[in-house]
Amino acid sequence: MSTSVFVSIGNSDDALTQLRWSQYVVEVDNALRKGLADDELHIHGFWLSESSSQYQNAGWALELKNAIDHPITGELMDRLSAIRREFNQTSLVWAVADTEFI
Repeated sequence: MSTSVFVSIGNSDDALTQLRWSQYVVEVDNALRKGLADDELHIHGFWLSESSSQYQNAGWALELKNAIDHPITGELMDRLSAIRREFNQTSLVWAVADTEFI
C-alpha cells in the first residue's frame, strides 16, 4: 500500500534572503532524497514558483511505499522540522493525501 504526501515550503513573507531561500530549498530537497530508501520513497515531482512571482514556494509530491507508519518516516519529519527551525521558518507542510482513483 502506498501513501501520497505533499511537502511544501515558502518564503512569501521575505523572511529569507534569496541566498538563504535557495539554501533552504536545497536542504529540504536533500533530506527528502536521502530520507528513505528508494524502495520506500519515490519523488513524483518537484516544483518551484515562477521566478517572476512575488511569492517563493517549493513543493514535492512523494509516494511512501508501506512507510507512512514506519519509524523512519517520523525521523524524516523530524529532520525536516529541524531544517525548518534552522532557517527560522514557522511552518513546513507535510500533507498526507487521501488519494482516490476515478
